Amino acid sequence: ESAKQSGRAVNRIVYFADFQGVISSILNRKIWKVIPLLKSLVNTVECHYPEIVDHITLFNVPRVASAVYNVIKGFLDPVTAKKIELFPGVPYDRFKELMSEDVIPVEYGGKNRVDYPPTASK
Repeated sequence: ESAKQSGRAVNRIVYFADFQGVISSILNRKIWKVIPLLKSLVNTVECHYPEIVDHITLFNVPRVASAVYNVIKGFLDPVTAKKIELFPGVPYDRFKELMSEDVIPVEYGGKNRVDYPPTASK
């Protein structure tokens, strides 16, 4: 839809995910409500857009998740593994390298005031 409105083809996707609250969501089992959506998104991207995923940036990632990812990364395709970045906090400078401040949500230091759905921790 945004490609139609802007008149420009979408040639790359940059994905950001806030992992704040993931551990507590796993412990209180709320995370399972999100799994079907995540599976659907991953399937759609893998089937229809595998080459346009430019970066996957996961932030507010707990140390234990980073440690697990370091093990899993060895099993990923090197091209895919190179696209995935994990940060313990909010990587505002990295956000600015990949997108305009106008699209970075206010709660992460940007100027975008769009009301996004609440995260697992809210």
